[in-house]
Amino acid sequence: MKTTQHLDKTATSGSTASAIKTEEYDLLILGSGAAGKLLSWTLAKKGMKTAAIERKYVGGSCPNIACLPSKNIIHSAKVASYFRRSEEFGITRDNWKINMAAVRERKRRMVAGLVDVHMDNYKKSGAELVMGSGRFIGPKTIEVTSSNGSLICEELTIQIGQGAVMFSRDYATFGTWL
Repeated sequence: MKTTQHLDKTATSGSTASAIKTEEYDLLILGSGAAGKLLSWTLAKKGMKTAAIERKYVGGSCPNIACLPSKNIIHSAKVASYFRRSEEFGITRDNWKINMAAVRERKRRMVAGLVDVHMDNYKKSGAELVMGSGRFIGPKTIEVTSSNGSLICEELTIQIGQGAVMFSRDYATFGTWL
């Protein structure tokens, strides 16, 4: 059985809230990076109930702190280099300087736009994004801790980011899901 139990946080009186909501998922994905987000969106669009668990960066590190932000800043440096050499191209320049605050703001706007695109894709596909941290606590059992409390996920098909290893109970039909 594929169930997720949502355990509410401790009630204000000090006692644990007793309501437990059970949901069923076809696939749980740890990490919303390149493999996790595309798998989650694709399978959700095909009717599977999917949840991606992300600890910090919606869309993974590439669009947030690694690949794309770095390339954005490198592009600004390249433009500055061309401008510095502008006289070679017949362009006269006067006193100029690089405004690093503007370079950083351009990068931050790009990152915010990419996060918005990712959130929109989760919404459009029907895939669920849970901001939290997941850890194995038993065979095919993951505990997810988030600001909303804890989730206990049992008997799930599990996909883990950073290597995209798929654990499926039925390997013979996995290819037919895609």
